[in-house]
Order: sequence, then structure tokens, then C-alpha cells
Amino acid sequence: MNDSTANAAMEPSTKPSLTELSLMAVKWSYLGVATRIVSQLAVQIVLARLLGPEVFGIFAVALLVIGVGIVVIGLGLGSALVQKKEIRNEDIRFAFTWSILSGLGVTGLILFSANGIAAFFRDPTIADVLWGLSPVFIFMSLNVVPQALLRRELAFKTIQMVEVTSYLIGFLVVGVGCALMGAGVWSLVAAWLTQTASHTLLLLVFKRHAMKPRLREGPVPMRRFATHVLSTNVVNLIIENVDNLLVGRLLGPTMLGVYSLAYTFVRTPTNHLVVTLQNVLFSASSRAQDNQAGLQRAYMTVVSAIGLVVVPVFAGVAAVPYTVIAGIFGEKWLAAGPVLTPLALAMILHATMAVTGPVLSGKGAAHAELKVQFWVALALVLAILIAANYSLVAVAWAVCGIYVLRLAGMVLALAFHVQLSPTTFLRAIQGGVIIGIPVVGVLLAADAGLPDWPPTLRLVLEIVLAAAVYLLALRVFQRQAIGPELRITLLAWAGHSDWAKRGCRLMGLQG
Repeated sequence: MNDSTANAAMEPSTKPSLTELSLMAVKWSYLGVATRIVSQLAVQIVLARLLGPEVFGIFAVALLVIGVGIVVIGLGLGSALVQKKEIRNEDIRFAFTWSILSGLGVTGLILFSANGIAAFFRDPTIADVLWGLSPVFIFMSLNVVPQALLRRELAFKTIQMVEVTSYLIGFLVVGVGCALMGAGVWSLVAAWLTQTASHTLLLLVFKRHAMKPRLREGPVPMRRFATHVLSTNVVNLIIENVDNLLVGRLLGPTMLGVYSLAYTFVRTPTNHLVVTLQNVLFSASSRAQDNQAGLQRAYMTVVSAIGLVVVPVFAGVAAVPYTVIAGIFGEKWLAAGPVLTPLALAMILHATMAVTGPVLSGKGAAHAELKVQFWVALALVLAILIAANYSLVAVAWAVCGIYVLRLAGMVLALAFHVQLSPTTFLRAIQGGVIIGIPVVGVLLAADAGLPDWPPTLRLVLEIVLAAAVYLLALRVFQRQAIGPELRITLLAWAGHSDWAKRGCRLMGLQG
């Protein structure tokens, strides 16, 4: 590939483009992401088979509370450190001080309200679990600043190493070990405590920073942006967890366990896929806020790449839900089958929506996302309250429907602030649809033709067939499926990476 082709994917050397900045970080991120997806899926399967729906339901309530802590701790100041063009030592001290104070506040609030939360869900065991988990919030508060500084530097190789290592120590070693010894829900408590403690220790080792307390901001304030980020994250938290909250309250812990397993199964790999891209896009777009063309090109590249992955994968999961559940988690989890279909489809919408927020925030338009998510949150609460009167499956379809509205609202907000039309967005996602249609077709045919096969064996065969059809369709429809932005980026990447070059050859991609 000649130099002009490689340079087409980047801005002049005086100001690197968002795409170039993103590639530098993604290069290191996705090895860690792949490791985490495989390890978390394996651990989730083992724990689900050992612990069962009731234990998962109890801990799903605790995860709701942990989710609140993750959002509130730091008060949005970690993102403000990343977004700010220049930071001083006093900014770091200010963010660290208020992160610790917020962590202490959340811990105290959880300890005080644990009995009330348990009463709300009609299960006294939940209070004991929350008390046991309370140190997690202190560890999280210590994570905010070092992780933000690493994100600011686009040091995603270090971040992934820390996250993979801490997860394996916490869940594979401690969590599975305790579950094998019959610890029940306390195996999950021990796993979370160990993971967050080791995560904190490793971050502080890799990124030391000033820790002298400071309550007042520096001369250039961060609070306004941090407040927008915090408010948006709280609304997102409501959207992503109100279904679990209401299912647990209205249908009970066991049904919550079934719903939570299906939700976590599709949400975990989706989160790993989009969170890395979110961090990279936010960090890079914060450094290239005035580069409108670069923002547009990078967003189109990312959406095209996401579509090629999530549409075939999750449409395939939605097509054969019972085979997926029985083949992976066993017969006692079959109630999750009909729930899995709408939730898998929702992840397609979520993944393509999730990368719009970081671009808006990096451009300083976090308020635009907040407006969209606020109205979506209200609609979701209403939809779930109505659907819960019918069934758990109705709740899952309600969630899927609201995710359609959420994606539409975010795309319109992006169109206004980054001048990207909805038509352009549809063009970016069409590649995944083109490849997904034959993948879903072969899965449906195989599932219908092999009804008497053991679920695990049938699932393995279907995965092999789907992978083969995916690669074949990608080669046959390569021109239609891979848009110009993604094509230029992949070819530019291939000029600097042997494995990227082999991937382009596998797809039949040529300059």
C-alpha cells in the first residue's frame, strides 16, 4: 500500500485525526477485551451452573447497588480530567479528594439503607450481602483519578492489563473457588471484593499521583462538565437497570435471576466492545474537539465496525435462544430462552447507540445526551410497569422497544452537533445487516434440522456453520458491507500491522 493511501485516514501531521488517535489505543485495547470476554463468559457459565437462578437473583440486586456506586463515585470528575484540555496538579488533587469523599458517602448510605433495600425486595439476605460488599465503594473511589489519567494518556494497554488481571484473581480464583466449596452468594461477594481491591492496587502502582487533599477547584473549573457527565450517567443507570429493579420487586428474586442471566450474557460482551471504544473516542475527541471532519470520519468508522460484529452475532443469538441457553447454561435455565431474544436484539441497538455519547461529550455537548436519556428513562419506567403485569418476556420486549427510541434520539442529537445525518448513520450500519441475514438463515435451518441433537453439540455445530457463512458473506459482499471510512482505516492499519494485513486478506479487502 502506498503512502497516500495510508495518509488518507489521517489529518495533516500537525494535528492527528481522531481516527489515528483511536487506532493507536484500540491496537492495545482489544487483546485485553477478547481475553476479558472469554474469561468472563467461562466464569459466568461455571458460576451459573454451580449457583442457580435464586442466588443469581439475590446478587443481581446487589449489582444494582454497585452500579449506583460506580456512577456516583467521583462525581463525574474523572471524565472531567480526561476532557479538560490542560490539567494541573491542583485539578488532580481536587478530583481525588472529592472522589474519596463521595466513596465514603456512598458507603455510609449503603450501610444505613441496606435493611430498607432488603425490605423493598422482600429478602433479608440482601441486607447481609450489601453490608459485606460495602468496602467495594472505598476501593472504587481510589480508582477514579489513576484510571482517568491513564485514559487521558490513551494508555489502554495498561488499563486492560489491570482489568484482566484483577478479574481473573477475583472471579476465577476466589469466586469459583468459593462456589466449589459451597459458599453460595458469598462466593460472589468475595469475588467482587477481591477484584476491586486488586484493581485499585494495580492502578495505583502503574499511575501514581498527588494525593494531598484539596477541596477547592483550580482557576479553570471542572464542575460544570463533571455535573453534566454525572447527570447523564445517572440517567443512563436508570435506563440500564430499572428493568432489573422492577423485575426484582414485581416478579421476585428467582425471576430476576432468570432475567439477569440472559441480560448479563448478552450485555457483558457488548459492554466490553463498546466501553473500550467509548473510552478511546472520548479521550481522543476531547483532544480533537475542533476537528469536525475527523469526528465524523471516526464515528462512521466505529459504527461500521460495530455493525459488522454485533448485528450478525446478536441476531444469531436471538434466532436460536433455547439452543444457546440449554447448550451453555443447562436445562434448569431454559426459562431464560424467550427472554434472550428481545434482549439480544436490544444489544444491537445499544452498541450502535453507545458510541454517540462519547463523541458528544468530547465535543463539550454532554447536555445533549442528558436530554435524550432523561426522556428515554421516563418512557422505560412506564413501559416496564405496564409490561410487568403480563410476563417477564413482555418486560424484555418493552426494553427492546425503548432501546429503539434511545438510538433514534441519540442519532438525531449527533446529527445536530456533529452534522451527521441519520441517512449517513444507516449507511454505516448496513454492512452488518447484509452479513447478518445469511448468518441468521443458516442458524435457523440448522436448528430446525437437528432437533434431537444434544444442545451443546448442536450449538457448537451452529457456531461453526455461522462463522463459515459470516466469512464467506464478508468476502462475497465486501464492497457493499465495508463502507469507505472503514475500508480506508483497515487498509491504513494493515500498512502498520501484520495481523491487520492478514485480516484484510481474509476479507478479500484490497486498496
